Amino acid sequence: MKPPREAHDERGAGSALAAAVIVFIGATAFWAVLLSAWSGSIHAARSAADMAALSAAHAHLIQHEPCEDAGRVAARNGATMGSCHLRLGADGFVVEVTVTVPLNPRMPGAPESVRAMSSAGLLPLEGQ
Repeated sequence: MKPPREAHDERGAGSALAAAVIVFIGATAFWAVLLSAWSGSIHAARSAADMAALSAAHAHLIQHEPCEDAGRVAARNGATMGSCHLRLGADGFVVEVTVTVPLNPRMPGAPESVRAMSSAGLLPLEGQ
C-alpha cells in the first residue's frame, strides 16, 4: 500500500519545466532559421537588382537595348524583372530596375516574394 500523497507534492514539476524549455528552444531555433533564410532572399533580390541595373547602364553605353540586358541578368540571378525605365537627361542617363525574388521558405500569411529596386547610370559631376 502506497503512502498518501501530500497536498503540495511537486513530483513531475521538473518534467513540465524541461518540456517548456525544450519547446521554447525549438521555437526560437525555428524562427532563427526562417529569418536567416528570408534575409538571404532579401540579399539575393538586392544583388540581382544591382547587377541588372549595372548591366542595363552598360548596355545603354554600348548602344544595346538596356532593359533586355537587365532582364537577362535578373533571370540568371533567380529574379524576375518587374520594371525597367531609362531616363535620359541633357548630360547623362539613369536606368531604374525593379526585380522580384521568391521569399523562401514560404509560410502561410507571409509575403511570397521580395522586391528590390536599383538604379545605375552616368551623371555629370557637380561643377562641370
